[in-house]
Formats: sequence, structure tokens, C-alpha cells
Amino acid sequence: MDTKDHRLELRLPQHQVERIDAICQSVDSAFGKSRSEMVRIFITQGLNRYNGKGQKSPAELTLAERLTLFFQLETLNALSPPSGHPPYLVPGNRKVEVSPGELIKNVYLNRFFWFFELDDEALKKISSSLTGVSLQTLLNAEPSPETIAEVTFVAEVIIMFNDIEECLDSNDLQGESAQVVRNRANRYNIPLAFSGFPDSMVRLNQMAALIGWLDLRRGGTYLHVRPSATDNTAAYRVMLDVYHQITRNQDLTFDLIDDLISDSRLRA
Repeated sequence: MDTKDHRLELRLPQHQVERIDAICQSVDSAFGKSRSEMVRIFITQGLNRYNGKGQKSPAELTLAERLTLFFQLETLNALSPPSGHPPYLVPGNRKVEVSPGELIKNVYLNRFFWFFELDDEALKKISSSLTGVSLQTLLNAEPSPETIAEVTFVAEVIIMFNDIEECLDSNDLQGESAQVVRNRANRYNIPLAFSGFPDSMVRLNQMAALIGWLDLRRGGTYLHVRPSATDNTAAYRVMLDVYHQITRNQDLTFDLIDDLISDSRLRA
């Protein structure tokens, strides 16, 4: 193939010549580009597109591109007139439901990038409110099984401790001696409340913080990551296993909590 340059004479309308000159002047270069160089670039690009070598629609947008589009759409939604009725607040709620825009802003600012490695079902484990196309389109095309397993574990641990707390509080109201159970749990160093994970388990603490923040009944106004001074992770796993067994076909009761802390595996 002949690779030598060949001279080619082109006749262009004045307005096209002026546009090419304007582009040449806008090029960020110490030397700029001549008309001939710029026209050669345009011809090359046109031939590549004609031969199918040009830029094609991507199979998947990058995370940065997805976030940019998401916030642009959220801005448009915010400018749209409100529709329907204001959200109903369940009595006792400390705050309204977090909007998708506020959620993703906090995820990004706190660098919770594992969030985008989840799938639809894992999002619901964080909060039942995390539904909708706008959030789904932010997720990676290929979810991470490891990240999903971590979120599932953290969510189930928090559900278990919330269940224990509600059961013990209910027994206190009924005049039963829930304090006896608490004292026995303390004696054997068995946690009856969730205290977080050690500093080294950064992602697990982030997941716990996000789940707690989105909880309408228990969540605070701000998202806080609170590592634990002690490592109770092994106890959490054993307790979760026992909890699943004893609540398989029934709700948690005072007596079942007593059975839980009496399990020999928690005293090993």
C-alpha cells in the first residue's frame, strides 16, 4: 500500500473555513494547528466512522458517567412541580425518608464505593426503600458476590439485635425480669446490643452505618461510622446461627433469648 502523502485540493465555503480557523485557535497547544492539519484530522475521523472504527455506543457507562447522569436527573426532578401528597410519617419516626439524591451524595462523599457492587436484592437488605430504576442504573453490570455476602451478614446481625432489643424492652414493660437475662449475658460476655465492628473491618462498619442511617425509626439525622473497641464478630456469627434456628417457625420471645445466651457455642 502506498503510504506517501498526496496533495489534494479542496474548495470549502467561507463559513466552513471560518469554523476551522476558530477550532484551530481554540486548540490548547503552544504551537496550535494549521488549517491543513485540522482538515486532515477531520478527514481521518470521518473515514474511521465510515469504516466502523469510530466511537460506538458503550456497552456500559463508567461509574463517573453514571453518577453525572444521575445527579443531572435528580436536579431536573427537584425542579419539577411536586406531585401527590407529602410522605406519611409513622409516629415515632425521627426523620423523613432519605431521598435517592441525598443517599448517593452521602455514599459518594463517604467513599462507600462498595455500594455500586451490589444488586437489587442486596439494596433491599440495606433498606426496603432502596428501589427504583434511578438507583438500579447506578449499579455495576456485574455485582460482587463478596460485597453482597458482607451486606447480607451485617443487615441480618442488625435485624437480630433490633429484635432482641424490642423483645427485652417489651418484657420490661410487662414487668418481667429482662434484667436477669441481661445480667447473665454480661457474665458470659455475650452482647445483647450491636456495638459495631473493629477498626480493621472498614467496609462492615460503613455498611452498618448506612443501614442505621436509613432506618426511619432508629436512624439519626447524620450518617456516622462508629467502630467498636472490641471484636465481637465471631460472637455475632454464632448468635446469628442460633437466632435463625430458634426463630425458624416463630417470633423471638423472652424464653428464646434465654435459650440463645445459654447456647454452649457462645461460651466456648
